[in-house]
Amino acid sequence: MTSNNVVAVTKRNAGISDDELLWRVELIRRLESQREELDAQIESLKDEIKAEMTERGVEKLTVGTHRVSWASYTTHRLDAKALKAENESIYERYSKAVTTRRFVIS
Repeated sequence: MTSNNVVAVTKRNAGISDDELLWRVELIRRLESQREELDAQIESLKDEIKAEMTERGVEKLTVGTHRVSWASYTTHRLDAKALKAENESIYERYSKAVTTRRFVIS
């Protein structure tokens, strides 16, 4: 199934040749580039909407069947750097190492 220049890649049980791997890597690079361009367009449109909401002095609005909100909220996060500086033993006691894998194409 393909739509809007998106290519469906199916999983195969057999090994993948170097040519096929190269094709996939190059496709990823092209799609990532397109995503960056789309993300920039999306952010620009969001900024325009936020500017309009600011001008109207509203945090919520309804446009057609869509509801848009842009409201402030407060979150609380642990300041690990400050905790480690002030009480390293508690920091060490409650911190945990997490191992992940990162997939990078350069």
